Amino acid sequence: MTLKNIDNSYIITVENKQTIDGTNDTITENANGSYSVRNGKYYILYKNENSSTSIIYDGKMLSIRRKGEIISNMHFVKGEITSSLYIMPYGKAPIRIETTDMAVNLDDRGGYIKIKYTLDFNNDKYYNDMCIRIV
Repeated sequence: MTLKNIDNSYIITVENKQTIDGTNDTITENANGSYSVRNGKYYILYKNENSSTSIIYDGKMLSIRRKGEIISNMHFVKGEITSSLYIMPYGKAPIRIETTDMAVNLDDRGGYIKIKYTLDFNNDKYYNDMCIRIV
């Protein structure tokens, strides 16, 4: 199935609640973007002033790719640990992602993806609760 509406007429909201050393922080991004389904994969694309983001969900794995000042390609699989790199202006840093929970509710009109994961960056652990909404 391919959605007919693949222009920037969807509102993409990414809310990430993060806990670092007992301190909580919430980062929210809102952008107009595109959403489509092709060959059983869901594609979410959006840009903000500093980067472009593509999110792909294949039924098991969620991939989030960001290109801009910081480049990353993160993979989330429930119950698994994945590795990647953050590429920043001042260098590269390896990261590990442990996905503890993932809930997906997507259809031809949009929906949501919820992920709970721990990001290990330079031996610091960042506990995350992320929700991606497409409307």
